[in-house]
Amino acid sequence: NPGGLLASAIDILEFIIPKGEKLLSTKGRNKESNRQFISKKMPILDENIKIAVLINEGSASASEIVSGVVQDLDRGIIIGKRSFGKGLVQTVFGIDRKRSLKITTAKYYIPSGRLIQKPDYLNKDVIVSKVDADTLFTTKTGRRVKGGGGISPDFVIEDTKVGPLTRECWRKSYFFSFARDNKMKYPTMDDVLNEENMMQLFSDYLSGKELDIKLDGQIQFEESVEKLKKYDDKNAKLNYAFKSIEEFIQDETESLFDTEYSDLENGVYSNFAQILEGNKGRIRYNIQQDDFINKANELLHNHIAYTEAFQTVSDN
Repeated sequence: NPGGLLASAIDILEFIIPKGEKLLSTKGRNKESNRQFISKKMPILDENIKIAVLINEGSASASEIVSGVVQDLDRGIIIGKRSFGKGLVQTVFGIDRKRSLKITTAKYYIPSGRLIQKPDYLNKDVIVSKVDADTLFTTKTGRRVKGGGGISPDFVIEDTKVGPLTRECWRKSYFFSFARDNKMKYPTMDDVLNEENMMQLFSDYLSGKELDIKLDGQIQFEESVEKLKKYDDKNAKLNYAFKSIEEFIQDETESLFDTEYSDLENGVYSNFAQILEGNKGRIRYNIQQDDFINKANELLHNHIAYTEAFQTVSDN
């Protein structure tokens, strides 16, 4: 979630946080900027119901308030990657009929005292946080969590890097065209998933396609070769080194299908789901493959692992 309204964040928190709990405070240079937000409603969700909140580097502002408060009050576990770190209160002042000025007037602090704002969100000479990234804060039950801006998850899930072959298949819509060409042969997702040779069929399909694949660093290598050959194109040692690296690149390129098998498989099935069942089918399939969601399901269905999360230090 890239952000949202503060009021919406407070409303969501009041669904799950006990009445009377301090949710958030704002602090600025003027007294008018100093406010506290207390939960004023009885929660609609029983406190024994487990909660997992998913975040990543794109989670900002209001979504960070929700995840940070849930973590500080030990109401749930946070899964994913460190959030963006945007926690400023900004006020807009009109200059004239066409222009206005937006000024930062305060910052958001969650219950542990942590500042959501990441020091480098704006130029470091403009906004400087006095809270060092290694400063430790404590949650409601005494669990230690780090400051430094943004919300650090209790369980880190790293994004899977898209490989060059998978990226090329997405770029040239080969997943989609393969699924489209075969939709009559496989009219349902059950038919698709039950086809044991599906990936071999896709491999055969790709063999007849133009693939412009570059491994990481390959372009830089080719540029270096060109420059060095201009310097000395008859150097035996250099030419031997070039040939060895080129053979390595060739071997790696030929093995990409096996290396990226899982991602290629997801691309094929996701596009079949889109064509056969629409957006809902695609989303339903992708959710089943999502590492963030699978980790959340694992923890929410494992009482011991979920409970142990509140006994560790969130120092990611």
